[in-house]
Amino acid sequence: MEGRQGLTCGRMRVDRRDDGQSKHQPSSARQMRASGGLSQWPQSALDPVGGHTRVVACQSQGRVAPLPGRAAGRCCLLALHTLVPVSSISVLSLHGVRVLGHATARQVGELYGLDPGDVQENLLDAEARGLARRPAYTDGSGWSMTDLGRRQGEQMLSDDLDAHGTRQNVVDGHGRFLPLNERLGPLMTRWQLRPTDDDPLVLNDHLDAGYDRAILRELDRLVAELGNVMAVLAAEVPRFGVHQPRMDAALAQAWDGDHRWVDSPEVAAVNLVWIQLHEDFLATLGITRGTEF
Repeated sequence: MEGRQGLTCGRMRVDRRDDGQSKHQPSSARQMRASGGLSQWPQSALDPVGGHTRVVACQSQGRVAPLPGRAAGRCCLLALHTLVPVSSISVLSLHGVRVLGHATARQVGELYGLDPGDVQENLLDAEARGLARRPAYTDGSGWSMTDLGRRQGEQMLSDDLDAHGTRQNVVDGHGRFLPLNERLGPLMTRWQLRPTDDDPLVLNDHLDAGYDRAILRELDRLVAELGNVMAVLAAEVPRFGVHQPRMDAALAQAWDGDHRWVDSPEVAAVNLVWIQLHEDFLATLGITRGTEF
């Protein structure tokens, strides 16, 4: 790539421009708001390198746009933030459906930076083998996994960990995730409820900005701590790097005043993306939900 020089963060290649500025720089949710918020998620410009895909830039409206990172001096994670072997597209296509719960090929493609057409072809193959299903035979219909697909998907992920010697990395990451996970539930409850002396189950009407900001500050710290865990894990198991930027983006939207991005199931809210990350751990390690403790 003429006019660019690269540096390495873990196993992520981050390109710099001739002026020495990084193509994407760490910024907190608040910094993102100060720089214009996140009205449109920047698209990754991809460069095929030897059968792999490498992020070389992230641009929005013709300019380099900051992506969400959680700590100064740490490379931010991208939607597709490192090398993805072409041979793994079939695995990611099926795994993406499990992580998202119910998803179209386009949504899986957006999650992992894959071509939706390639994802659809792989899911059609999975359907023929009884691993995935969809309610309607149209291009825009969502996919879900069968029980057989879940079992086979877990086996493929397990084989991948053993082949690359990264099982302990995921085990360690999961172990660091669990205490953070315990803190999320109470935060979500406080966000959703605004107890009174007479009724502890009164819904939060979000009219008390101070009350909401206090919870957002705690959520900001929790997501930042998670970012440290994910940065270490994603350096060894790249596909885990897709969750943190989505969570950071949701938190930025919440700070901008759109309360849906904390816990609404209608958008990729912090709570939903957190659940999807949890599912990623469970599927990768073959753990049944609720049996971790």
